[in-house]
Amino acid sequence: MEKPKLAIKQLLFVILIFLGLYVYGPKQTNMFSVTGKTMGTYYVIKSDSQDIKKFASAIDNILINFNQIFSTYINESEISRWNSKLTTSPQSVSESLYSLAGQAQTYCNLSKGYYDVSIQGLVNVWGFGPQKITSPPKQKDIDQLLTSVGCDKFELLEGYQLRKKHADVQLDFSSIAKGLAVDKVYQFLISKGLANFIVEIGGELRVSGKPSESRKYYKLGINRPDENSSATDIAEILLLEDGQALATSGNYRNMIENDGFKWAHILSPLTGKPQKNDVISASIVGSNCAQADAIATMAMSLGSAEAVKILDQMKLEYLLILREASDGKPVILRSKNLKWLSYDKENS
Repeated sequence: MEKPKLAIKQLLFVILIFLGLYVYGPKQTNMFSVTGKTMGTYYVIKSDSQDIKKFASAIDNILINFNQIFSTYINESEISRWNSKLTTSPQSVSESLYSLAGQAQTYCNLSKGYYDVSIQGLVNVWGFGPQKITSPPKQKDIDQLLTSVGCDKFELLEGYQLRKKHADVQLDFSSIAKGLAVDKVYQFLISKGLANFIVEIGGELRVSGKPSESRKYYKLGINRPDENSSATDIAEILLLEDGQALATSGNYRNMIENDGFKWAHILSPLTGKPQKNDVISASIVGSNCAQADAIATMAMSLGSAEAVKILDQMKLEYLLILREASDGKPVILRSKNLKWLSYDKENS
């Protein structure tokens, strides 16, 4: 979704500067890449096949068309037009929008409402939408917006019909659409016969094949969860294999400050206010990037206790970084099946 600033669901950046060192290895020299801008950020696609170059235009077109469906920053996009119609009559939508709305509703129900895409109105009044704000919203405005927020405030009908149950419902797919865009490009490249590559859009990524003949895993660095950390300040290294995707969400970079009051971009669909819990970074490894993208935001919203229950039930690989303990060090929770390396040991 094309945006003049960073996406709502701001990532803790899987560090691209390290891709040459950790993903493909120092002995891999014949790498080819395609880069560009999309959704208010950048994309990078790397492959050991020079054929990647001839697909650059097609990749751009995929992402442009994607924005025309899901961007809330484009007035004539499909989602903007759906949002703007104050009606509870069914509206015909594309298969892509219909399908993603269904996925989002599933995650909303799974999280008991902590993950919810019907928060576009809240996103706007807190200053993370297309319009700038000069002060935080008043409680009465938040309360009014909450009447149109919820998994049950819209429904999917037969024939690709999407209906608002409350005329003011507005959907924002920022927490899942970027991951879906990664999957779309990934599937396109697979269909063209490419085997070994990595697709990354603003920190969301998915890998195919192997980084080299001698290495099974792609090694990807996760940024330390500190608003002052540099792009090269790595917390840990996660290992991904063929077909896996990685998304990382955090609550410390994309912030707004007004009159000494600072608030983060992940909003609670239950209170209508910026979410506050013990999780400051959530990295999810999944079988597709749309899933990883949504679940990472869900984990940020739920807090560690409830997030771990759902993540373990889904048997997903995860890395959660919690607020500092009494000794001043962040607490790290890892799933038992997570493949990872200590960055400090790797570089000692």
